[in-house]
Amino acid sequence: MNFHAVRGAIGFCSRLPVGADERAFEAFTETPGAFVLAAVPIGGIAGALIATIVSVLGTNHPGTVGLGVVCVLYAVAGINHLDGVADLGDVAVVHGDLSRRRAVLTDTTLGVGGTLFVCLVVIGVTIAGFELASLPSLAVFTIVLAGELGAKGGMATIACLGTPFRDGLGATVLAGLATADLRKPIALAAVITAGLCLLAPVALLTVCSGWAGALLVWRWARRTLDGTNGDVFGCANEIGRLCALHVGVITWTLW
Repeated sequence: MNFHAVRGAIGFCSRLPVGADERAFEAFTETPGAFVLAAVPIGGIAGALIATIVSVLGTNHPGTVGLGVVCVLYAVAGINHLDGVADLGDVAVVHGDLSRRRAVLTDTTLGVGGTLFVCLVVIGVTIAGFELASLPSLAVFTIVLAGELGAKGGMATIACLGTPFRDGLGATVLAGLATADLRKPIALAAVITAGLCLLAPVALLTVCSGWAGALLVWRWARRTLDGTNGDVFGCANEIGRLCALHVGVITWTLW
């Protein structure tokens, strides 16, 4: 695996200071497995910080833990992907044909649909943090890391299977990749997930739910927009992570 590709993926998916230069970004767009490897430092750092918050505040202050989870996730991962949630939220409520739906993506005005979807995602993450407050620190770390792994695995799948409908950042990531390129991301995710299951078996369902959540966004976008763009990647990441966090908590409580 090209080191620069992983560096480019981390720069694309987070605010971690890795130096996202042109060389790294080009290597990243040619290596979908970099999505999966980038999830390890992103999810690992966020998971360790959130687990620390939980260990300090515990069940006595679950609301504060929920706020802390939101702050940590977006401090580490950044808020750029929420732009995809906002844009696809506006697309979801617009009336009109395909050209009208695509036109909404270039509108710089935030609509009601986009506002609602962003609020729902942030509230959903906060509630997940509220629930994480009652879990052991090791489980919290595992769920957060597994959630990032599932979401990034979904993004890698979109990169290999998606078709761009216009030029832009999304088209750059999609260019030159094919279905066969998906084998490496799946293999890498399987190995990492197996390791996480040694910490907590809940990791398996958490990764799968994050992956599935991201792909549901892609399928909806493919049907609604007849293709994929950068907003689809961003929204898939956010929805995948949200699904993973909630399924991880539910699975742990039912284990």
